[in-house]
Amino acid sequence: MHSKLWPFILFILGVMLAGCAASAVAQSPTPDAAPTNPPPPPQLQFTPVPDDVVSPVVIQRVPRRGEELPAGGVIELVFDRAMDESATASAFSLQQAAEPPQPVSGRVTWADGGRTLRFT
Repeated sequence: MHSKLWPFILFILGVMLAGCAASAVAQSPTPDAAPTNPPPPPQLQFTPVPDDVVSPVVIQRVPRRGEELPAGGVIELVFDRAMDESATASAFSLQQAAEPPQPVSGRVTWADGGRTLRFT
C-alpha cells in the first residue's frame, strides 16, 4: 500500500473505535418521580390483664412470618383455647400503615369451636 493511505486508514479506525467506545458506556436512567417516604410504623395498643388471668396464645397464623398477604387474602389466627368470640372480634382491628393509620374493613368469622379467627 501507499504510504499516503496510512494516515487516512488510521483516522478511519480511530473514528470507528471512538464510536464503539462511546456506545459501550451505559447511561443510567433518569428517575421520573420524586421518592416517597415510607409509611410510619404501626402503633400497638396493649390492654392490661389482671395477674390471675392466663392470657390466650396465638399458636398459628396465616400468613406466616415473612409471607405476603395477597389482595383479598384471609388472615387466620389459631388460639390455644376457645375464645369469647364477640369480645375477641370487637377487640380485633387491622390498620394500613399510613399517616394517619387507615382502618382496613373486613369481616371476622370463627371456626374450630371458637379457636380460629378468620379476617376476610
